[in-house]
Amino acid sequence: MVKKSQTLGFQEIANLEQRRANRRSIGAVEAMSVLKGSDEWRFHYTVKEAVERSEVWSANKPDGTLIDFSIGDRWVTPFWPHEDIARLACKKMDVPCEINPMPLDHWIDEELDRICRSDNGLVALCPSDGHAELKTVDEIFFVLAQYLKDPQAYLDQHFSDDHFFLTQNLGFKPKGHLP
Repeated sequence: MVKKSQTLGFQEIANLEQRRANRRSIGAVEAMSVLKGSDEWRFHYTVKEAVERSEVWSANKPDGTLIDFSIGDRWVTPFWPHEDIARLACKKMDVPCEINPMPLDHWIDEELDRICRSDNGLVALCPSDGHAELKTVDEIFFVLAQYLKDPQAYLDQHFSDDHFFLTQNLGFKPKGHLP
């Protein structure tokens, strides 16, 4: 069996190391505070974190395929911005799965474009208690483009009162996430 590092090129290894450097554990208290946010807030938070950290987290079934849920005649695939949030959300939903990081470029090129679009699926970013703002792939691409075009305008638009939400109810401000 070939080791994964032997199959990666120099740039892919550098990208992997950068993602690992950007990754940090946020802990259960901070993860719970994120999951308490509104569906819309969690959606925009996930976009911000995914771009800044260059990865999302997915939940996989024992056979390795992504976990998805049916809503009517459509399938919904969930993704989270951090490992701790994904683990807590899956635990709360009582979904047995394996949590894995996914590079942002792979998520965009492979999972969103190929799987979700080909199946006319929806995406749930950071679902909590089975609730999330469901988006089409094109809507996800549009919001990602908005963030990449002007990150500060995106933050001003979607996070102007975050410090109030996170500190009023919990008595603390998460480390390093929101201004």
